[in-house]
Amino acid sequence: MNPFKSPIEWLKELIAELVKDFANMAFDWLEIFMLKPTDFTKYPKIDILYDFVFALASSLCIVFVAWAIIGIMFNQLAGVQSRGLAEVVFKAVLAFILSASAPWLLEKSY
Repeated sequence: MNPFKSPIEWLKELIAELVKDFANMAFDWLEIFMLKPTDFTKYPKIDILYDFVFALASSLCIVFVAWAIIGIMFNQLAGVQSRGLAEVVFKAVLAFILSASAPWLLEKSY
C-alpha cells in the first residue's frame, strides 16, 4: 500500500471496491430470491392464489388456441395464406406442457 497515492488512484480503488461489493450483493440476492425453492404450503393465501392463476392461465391458453385455430380455418376458407394448423397446435401443446410442468420443475430444482 502506497500512502502517497494520487486522488485518481484512490478513486479507482474506491470504485473497484464498490463495484465488487455491489456484484457480490447482487449475486447473494439472486441466490436468495431465484435459486432457492419456495415452499408455497407455508403461505396458504399465496398457495390458493397460485392455484387460481394456474387455472386461469390454462383456461386462457385453451381459449386463445381455439381462437387461433378458428382464425386459421377462416383464412384457409378465404384462400389467405397464414400459419399452419400443425404449427399452432404444436406450439400450444408445447406451451401447455411447459406451463404445467413449471411448478414441478421449480419446486424440485435445488
